[in-house]
Amino acid sequence: MNILASLSAHDGTDKPVRRRRLLALCCTVACLLTPARVMLAAAGSSDGDGDGIENARDNCPRNANPDQADQDQSGVGDVCDSATYDFTAAEPSARPEGMSSVGGGNLSFGAEEADGARALNFATNLGTREVFDRYTAAMPHQDVAVYLDLDTRGGTASLELWSDGAPAWAAGSGVIVQIDARDRVWFLERRGDVTRGKAGPLMPSNGRMRVRLSKEQGERSTVHLDFYDGSGFATDVATYTVADDSAYRGRSVALGDEFGGSRGVKRITVVYGLLGMKFTIVQDPSWSSDWKIFQRDAVGVATIPAHFYYQLDSDGVVEARVLDSITRIVLPGHDWTDHSKPLPASPGGFDTLDVAGVPTGGNYDLEMRLTISGALLAQDKLAELAVGDVYLAGGQSNMTGYSGGFIGAVTPISQVHLFHNNRTWRRASEPMDDSVGQVDMVSYDEGPQHSLMLAFAKELYLATGVPVGIIPGPRGGSRLYSDWQRLASNPRDRGTLYGSLLDRGLLQNYTSPLRGFLWFQGEGDAIAGRSTVAYGQDLMRLLAAYRSDLGSPGLYALIAQLGTYANASFSKWLSIQEAQREVVHLDAMSALVTTVDQARFDLIHFDTPGYKTIGARFARAAEELIFGHKIDSLANLVAARRTLDGKSVTLSFDAPVKRGKLVLFRVSDADGDLPQKKLTVSGNVATIALKRKLTLFPRVSYGYSSDPAQLWLTDLQSVPVPLFKDVPVLP
Repeated sequence: MNILASLSAHDGTDKPVRRRRLLALCCTVACLLTPARVMLAAAGSSDGDGDGIENARDNCPRNANPDQADQDQSGVGDVCDSATYDFTAAEPSARPEGMSSVGGGNLSFGAEEADGARALNFATNLGTREVFDRYTAAMPHQDVAVYLDLDTRGGTASLELWSDGAPAWAAGSGVIVQIDARDRVWFLERRGDVTRGKAGPLMPSNGRMRVRLSKEQGERSTVHLDFYDGSGFATDVATYTVADDSAYRGRSVALGDEFGGSRGVKRITVVYGLLGMKFTIVQDPSWSSDWKIFQRDAVGVATIPAHFYYQLDSDGVVEARVLDSITRIVLPGHDWTDHSKPLPASPGGFDTLDVAGVPTGGNYDLEMRLTISGALLAQDKLAELAVGDVYLAGGQSNMTGYSGGFIGAVTPISQVHLFHNNRTWRRASEPMDDSVGQVDMVSYDEGPQHSLMLAFAKELYLATGVPVGIIPGPRGGSRLYSDWQRLASNPRDRGTLYGSLLDRGLLQNYTSPLRGFLWFQGEGDAIAGRSTVAYGQDLMRLLAAYRSDLGSPGLYALIAQLGTYANASFSKWLSIQEAQREVVHLDAMSALVTTVDQARFDLIHFDTPGYKTIGARFARAAEELIFGHKIDSLANLVAARRTLDGKSVTLSFDAPVKRGKLVLFRVSDADGDLPQKKLTVSGNVATIALKRKLTLFPRVSYGYSSDPAQLWLTDLQSVPVPLFKDVPVLP
């Protein structure tokens, strides 16, 4: 018998009820009906609550516990209150509707008998979260009060506020109030899968409490714990300070399964507080925030969605305009009268004004103001926005960047933006893959340094005038075949490298597809001995998956061919380099960037000048592939042929080539490797003279050196031609 089958609950009779954990998103609980559904059920009924008005509450079932019929004392009974989930009459073992699993899901989640009523809990600990769908806050850091009615029979319960991600993914963060098996209340802060806690008082014997999380000045917040004493809540029985709340960007309320989570939650009510201001623009990367770059559409414009909170005593108007951040000149067609919206009076409400048609360029400030009868009431702004092209960046340590330091680093410019690992937008600067405040730990790297990413983005902006945004997610040492695979059951799983990077792209909610994907990876696969065919298939699959999951069938791919490695097995290294060359040959929306000539800082990573040069080559590849600039960014091999006498191999390229050294080549046939006499380079052709005649199945390879300073075959701009392996020599 397995562990789930051995568990049972009691339904109030002498018959045990076997505990079933169902995945079906169904529930017959009357308390989970929305008000609209309750009204349908009440058709033709009388005034059941005696208030003189026939309404939704008339048919709400009477609560078995009269003193808690209205948990938050809002005047709306729990079973009819959209702010309340009541599980006391839930179907045994059924998974309630209105909740979403995060972190992979826990099949042990469901309803259990508790204190003569049913309660929601877990039987196992998998590091997951169950999010209350109705409790998504309108903004990060919004004040929240949570009323809880808990099982008093023991076990652990964990309530996570400002919740994002899950420990199972080692992703996201949250502030946790936890009741342990001995009734002790704990305060914990979770970042990724790491929690730090502080013990508090014992929970009240009746199991009823209120948790208030309030945003204070700066980066400080406070958790307040209130206990119900039979007539009301005794406030601040305990308080807990969150000294630095900058990492908490979540907007959810969730139950966690720490230590099994076996203590049941019978009722929960969540009430968000009004903000103490007349008007503010709500910033979040899911819509708009300072320094965010918006992906432009096919005609070069984007819509900036401005979410805002407001308070109005009478009807008013919200207006917006867009200005150049430096000159303060208003963009034509984007003044106050061009973007406005009437607003009804409200004690506190959230709304959105979509500022459409903002042209490619930046940086911009988006200013907004709230008026009543033309009189200014309040104003706010979003700063340093841009409209341009956004690129994901994946791979391993040579994308992260380990240059040995920052001496001579690329100077930042305001038109290059970075989606940082802490899930906020900022002006891009090195280290681009900075791990400080990292949110998704799957891609955590210790102490990243100078990379290629900023050099790429800056060079591309200077060449095109289009601002660039970079969303990085590489991890050192990662292998394509084992670490970058898509999880079919949840492609957006933030516990995987693929899903974490995908999530960062989808989080932006762009209305236009992302522009491109930068990829520098393969060292781990080469060391593992991955074949050309296997790596090529893996990479093609990765590109297809991102294009599909991002909704971007035209996503361009810029792929680095591996550089040198001091301890390389040339056969293994060339297998991956050949696969990268072949993928670009097969995929018309991709381009190859060669790196073999760039100096290293250590055995495998480039120095700062090397990363800067490689970044510039990525930019030139993008110019040619994406922007159609008439430049020849790389001389590619077209064909290898034997001469009539069979004693030479000619290599034809699509552009003139120069330099080269004979020892870098290998020619073989059915009888083995052929001794080579001489290399001649002229125009678009390199000729290898041999000491014997070719026999059957001749092949040629290029790239046999681990020295970046080797005399590599290059184009006329001194960019190395792609390395290759076992290319058939045609007649």
